Amino acid sequence: MDKENINWKELSLNPIFKPIKDFFEFYLLGVGFIGQPDFQKIFIQTHPELRNTIERYNLNVDLEKDGCIIKTKPKEYWITLGRMMSIAIFNILESSEYNNILNQEDLFKFAKHLRNGAAHNNKFNISPPVHRPIIWKDKIIDNSLNGTNVFIDFFNPILLIFLMKDISDLITKKTPEMGR
Repeated sequence: MDKENINWKELSLNPIFKPIKDFFEFYLLGVGFIGQPDFQKIFIQTHPELRNTIERYNLNVDLEKDGCIIKTKPKEYWITLGRMMSIAIFNILESSEYNNILNQEDLFKFAKHLRNGAAHNNKFNISPPVHRPIIWKDKIIDNSLNGTNVFIDFFNPILLIFLMKDISDLITKKTPEMGR
């Protein structure tokens, strides 16, 4: 499960997740462009007031140009992206028409634990303790994770796309009359 295996054309998500997917794609495009020195030069010519912002970004990601290859270390941005996305995914799901249908499902509980950890300084806050592990794919949430980092040590933002896909599939399965 990585970005090379995502078929964006066929990635079907429930419409409640469209803004999150759009934001994720915007982030990927933005990082792709802003990391290009030629783009940065043109951008600064048009927006000179943002020179310091770009210079700070370059320092934060340790941007290096090696011939035609651009190297970055965007760990802190990935953590922030994962935190924002997981909070949005769960809050949208919780306030949706699907809440009462899904709130006892392990997938819902898994998303809730990600959200709670993301909202609590990126640390799992498993309270009350879980009575049994909550499993999604190869990821297991249990009491031993309490106090450990959610992003990117346990989970990475790319996996959130797959999580939204699985939640969308569960919504379709549980509510066929509602459709997509």
